[in-house]
Amino acid sequence: MDPVTIGLIFLGVLTLLLFTGMRIAFATALCGFIGLWVLRGYTPAASLASNIAHGHLVSYSLLVLP
Repeated sequence: MDPVTIGLIFLGVLTLLLFTGMRIAFATALCGFIGLWVLRGYTPAASLASNIAHGHLVSYSLLVLP
């Protein structure tokens, strides 16, 4: 399938998730992860998801907030 078509499908899925009451952060993360999984495969999607979470957790400016 064409990447533009996949993007349009997940844009519709994102809209549907938002109308059902899912929070924006979780809806966009879910659509982004599944879209990347469809386009590139599971390993790059999981690697990117773990790198983003790790990058935010070790940031000093976010660590001192609590």
